[in-house]
Amino acid sequence: MSEKHNQDWLMEGSCLLIERQKDQRQGAIRELENARKPVTRDAVVAAIPFSFWTSMFNSEYETAWQQGLHKIGRREDGKGLVRKDISRKLTPIRLLRNRVAHHEPILYWDLPKHHGNMMQLCQWFSPDAAHWCLKHCRFAETYPDGGINLEKPVN
Repeated sequence: MSEKHNQDWLMEGSCLLIERQKDQRQGAIRELENARKPVTRDAVVAAIPFSFWTSMFNSEYETAWQQGLHKIGRREDGKGLVRKDISRKLTPIRLLRNRVAHHEPILYWDLPKHHGNMMQLCQWFSPDAAHWCLKHCRFAETYPDGGINLEKPVN
């Protein structure tokens, strides 16, 4: 977005295509102002909710994606990505993240699948970050091979 528009695209907000994103951006600015914190680009980025960023992969951004956003990542084989490749993986990750953040149950979710999708997205966006994540990840050590069984044992 910075390359296509300018460094202050977020602060100006004129290229935001979804009304909810504009509201989220304004909410982040209000939050900073109410806390008497400086309203800087970095502070706004940190205050904006995750759904703002995942919305950048909605169909409303198809043209922007084709005109430049596609440069943000590549498949492992070097081929480019299409917006839907990312959107299909981000939406369930956002839902999982929200359930965890709100202390809702996730025991019946396919956590290995979600973990794999997170690692794949990381690989697409930053192979170095993906390598670091895999090196330090404890998912395989903490999640049982057979999943989590909550049924009572039969006596």
